[in-house]
Amino acid sequence: MGILRVLHSDPARLGGFEVCTAVVSAYLWPGKGQRRTGIIGRMKVASAHARALVGLPGLYAGWVSAQEVAKHSRRPPTLLADLWVSERKLIGECGPDAYRRETALVETMLLPALIRGYVESNADVQGRVSYMLTPGGWTWLAAGNAPPDDDLGGEPDPDVAALYRERLKASFARLDTVEPQEPREIGYIPLPVAIGGLKLTEAERG
Repeated sequence: MGILRVLHSDPARLGGFEVCTAVVSAYLWPGKGQRRTGIIGRMKVASAHARALVGLPGLYAGWVSAQEVAKHSRRPPTLLADLWVSERKLIGECGPDAYRRETALVETMLLPALIRGYVESNADVQGRVSYMLTPGGWTWLAAGNAPPDDDLGGEPDPDVAALYRERLKASFARLDTVEPQEPREIGYIPLPVAIGGLKLTEAERG
C-alpha cells in the first residue's frame, strides 16, 4: 500500500480493487435455480468480500476516517485549506519512519470512502496528499448511519491479495502512459505546494 505517492494514487488503487471485486462477484453469481439478488446487492456483497480477501479495511474504516477529514474541514469553506485537509493534519506529529507508515495507513483506511466518491484526494508536485469530503460525503456522514464495525477482521486470501497487488502495479504503470481522452486536455493538475492562505473563488465555494 502507498508504493507510489508522486501524484494521487486513487485511480491505480481503484483499478486493482475493481478487478478483485469483479472476480469475487463472478463467484457469488447464483447458479441455476438460485435466487438472483440484483446487480447492486451482489456487487455490495462482492465488494465486502473482496476487501476481506485482499486484506483491506471495510466501509466502517472509511466512515471513521471520513469523520476525521470532516473534523479538520470548515463549512462553508473560505480557504483552500478549509476544503482540502492535508495528510499531516490527519496524522499529527511523528518521526519520518512512522510518518511514512501512517501516510500509507491513512490512504488504506480512506479507500472505501474514496471508491464510493465520498472523499477525493489530490497531491502537490512533491507528493504530499490532501483529502476532501465531497457533497455526497457530507450527506453520508450527516445521515448518521454508521456501517457495522465487524468488517475490520478476517484473514486475507494469499491468491486474491496477490492478484490485487499485481493489478495495482499494472494500474500504476498505466497512469504513467495514459493518453488524454480529449486532445485539448492539459492533464492532471496537482494542488499548489502551499495552500494555507489561498482563498477559494465563489464558484469553488459552491
